[in-house]
Amino acid sequence: MARRGLHNDAAELLRTRLTNKIIIDLNTARRLFTLICAVQPYASRIDESKSELPSVLFVCSMNSVRSPIAAAPARQAFPGRIIARSVGVNGGKADQFVYEVMEEIGIDMSVHTPHILDELVANRFDLVITLSDDAPGAVARKGLEASAVEQWQVADPSLVEGSRELILQAYRDLRDSLRKRVRTRLEPLVSGALPAKVDATFAVRKGD
Repeated sequence: MARRGLHNDAAELLRTRLTNKIIIDLNTARRLFTLICAVQPYASRIDESKSELPSVLFVCSMNSVRSPIAAAPARQAFPGRIIARSVGVNGGKADQFVYEVMEEIGIDMSVHTPHILDELVANRFDLVITLSDDAPGAVARKGLEASAVEQWQVADPSLVEGSRELILQAYRDLRDSLRKRVRTRLEPLVSGALPAKVDATFAVRKGD
């Protein structure tokens, strides 16, 4: 209800701002507000080759659930202050449950398309966080350079069986735990309390 109220307030504000320009009903204004929220993060792309912003990469099995659920809150919590990417070891498909639970906290995941490690252009990250058992080995084989590599043990909600509500709750639990953990872990990196770049680079190479 709170989210619906926010959309309604924003829709009314849009209608007010568009007075004498176009006639728009409330439902259309709500959809327009949703579209603005979806497009806005892509309005200004960061040139990663020249950027000095700290960078983090989240890696899971298929880039469908765990890694995108981790990367999106990182961008939400630190807009314009961090480069957060997510990939999978293997190709996956978009997950509707991810869309639903992330929309509940104001993050539109409908634009997310799963990607794999081999599609990465960047080879250097300040922090790489793996979220599945097969991710550390894949990261090592890829030969990524990182100041730090961490393995987080997190449950895969897509494996939960039962009612729709039970499955959704598993996704919410993952969302909430990752959202809190990501913010806590990245805050020092973004604020500069810990150096974004370190002299002793931890290199993950084949066979390590």
